[in-house]
Amino acid sequence: MANEFVSVIGDDKLRVNFDRCADQVAKAAKQGLRTAGMQIIASAQRNMRTAGHGGLTLNNTGQLSQSGRVQDVPGSEDVETGFFSREGGRGYAAAVEYGSRAHSAPLDPIRQWVKKKMRVPEKSVNTVAFFIHRKIRLKGTEAHPFFAPAVEKNKRAIVSAISDAINKVTSKDVDA
Repeated sequence: MANEFVSVIGDDKLRVNFDRCADQVAKAAKQGLRTAGMQIIASAQRNMRTAGHGGLTLNNTGQLSQSGRVQDVPGSEDVETGFFSREGGRGYAAAVEYGSRAHSAPLDPIRQWVKKKMRVPEKSVNTVAFFIHRKIRLKGTEAHPFFAPAVEKNKRAIVSAISDAINKVTSKDVDA
């Protein structure tokens, strides 16, 4: 049996409606991704506040929690969800999520953490920060996943948010 094709020639209104529908579906899918991304960020922030890491919470200074955002990927229809530094990278968030190899960590953030989390007397802050810095320089840090569990927990919500957004567009009547 030969393949058969149907060609509609000259129906500009049909082509315009089809193109408009495709654009609306792409925009709806992107909005669904944004919605799902915000749910992931909220869940990851809850994970940071919850003592699930041997009593350790990850929201000591609030800087990591506040760095979560959903953003468009330039030159693409994609949306990116994550925790980003001011420079746009994932450095600190990735180090917390996956741990790190031995490296020289900056002392100022360690001092801030020591002041807020450990509440040591002001005269001891530099000493305690130095020892933490040395431990990181010699051994690195262990992983404290907060983002991957949030994505895992929200997988159904991600699919649902995208599907709902697309269904809103595709269930509308298109002008014939």
